[in-house]
Amino acid sequence: MTTLITIPVYYTQQYKTKEDKTLFLGLNWFRNAFFHQQNQVKRDMHELLQPQLKHISPMPEKYSVSYFYYYKSPVSDLPNVGPMASKWLMDTLQELRIVLNDNVKCLVEEHYYVAGKDTENPRIEAILTSLPTNYTHKQSKDFL
Repeated sequence: MTTLITIPVYYTQQYKTKEDKTLFLGLNWFRNAFFHQQNQVKRDMHELLQPQLKHISPMPEKYSVSYFYYYKSPVSDLPNVGPMASKWLMDTLQELRIVLNDNVKCLVEEHYYVAGKDTENPRIEAILTSLPTNYTHKQSKDFL
């Protein structure tokens, strides 16, 4: 089974008394954000991802995820934004009981790719793939 999930990389923080602020959701933001803001973004991401995932049946124990980054600015970096998308997706998958866990026994492959530029809709598209239970882990020597 393979499923495509879209994860935004920008988030608009809304305020009652001041102008709204758009945030780029990468590790730099996460490091500097106040925990209340982090929790609000996490809740909103879960709400956004859940409708895309509700139709998915629980997966067997082993699975992989590939992330395709459509960037707005060519100076953004994939290692900054990819892990945040992974964290929100994995938490939501576990919350909905689609996957058992995101530990190394279950999530056995995770790949990140730069897919191209999209100034109108920057995002990460994730492809979730179930793997056979007899899947064997790859080692670095397998790629040499």
